Amino acid sequence: MGNNSQQFFRTSEVRCAQFYGTKVEKPIRNYQVFTGSLFEMIDKAVGFVMSRIDARVGTRNQSVDAPVQYELPESAVAEAIANAVAHRDYSSNGSVQVMLFRDRLEVWNPGRLPDGFTVHKLREVHSSEPTNPVIAHPLFLAGYIEHLGTGTTDIIAACEQYGLCSPEFIQAEDFRTIIYRRAKVTDLDGKSNQAPQENKRARLTTKQRKVLEFCDETPRTAQEILDMLGLKNQFKTRQQYTTRLVSLGVLRPTTTSPNNPNRKYITSHDEQ
Repeated sequence: MGNNSQQFFRTSEVRCAQFYGTKVEKPIRNYQVFTGSLFEMIDKAVGFVMSRIDARVGTRNQSVDAPVQYELPESAVAEAIANAVAHRDYSSNGSVQVMLFRDRLEVWNPGRLPDGFTVHKLREVHSSEPTNPVIAHPLFLAGYIEHLGTGTTDIIAACEQYGLCSPEFIQAEDFRTIIYRRAKVTDLDGKSNQAPQENKRARLTTKQRKVLEFCDETPRTAQEILDMLGLKNQFKTRQQYTTRLVSLGVLRPTTTSPNNPNRKYITSHDEQ
């Protein structure tokens, strides 16, 4: 490892902050800067997030340790932060920033996607072209990131399995990964309810909206939906374009058996 890489390791840091609204607010109530090895920074940043989100503790029926169900999938949080550390532009004076808002988690890293890559391509299995191979390799060996271009799709799948809105990837001055928390609105009496259906639809991808249009009047099978989108019938694609939409309540199955190969789906217009 050359001197430049060693310098990157010494000067790299992850900045974590928690905000109590949906916008950047001052003063920042919880703000920490983590330094150290790559592994230490990632572990500390993930710990920062997981310690500040809701968690449900189960019973010790099957183990001496009570299981903990976090509000966000830890694998997705770790993958987003590890990717940011691995792919950031280390010639920039900027830092990886992890920002926890009331409705979402945002992970920013300085730099841009490699030539030929788009944020849309990140939503499908793609080739792996790490910005910093000398950094990505030890993270891969330690199990922090994937070499096969499945990191972003793993984040999507983990969020969908949790019943969360599909995460977003944004290329602006920085590269940003946004993982949405469970959307809620608060009534005047203080009661919390799920967000209205129109808010859920606003966060859907273009292809997910096409599915709702395709199934608006005529029930369709999962195979018909994927054929319309030009996608292969794989577990992750079915999760994204049927299971995910069903969990949001914007698509509903016409049969109760999930294993029925002829199961069809139709767009739901029920008010939430």
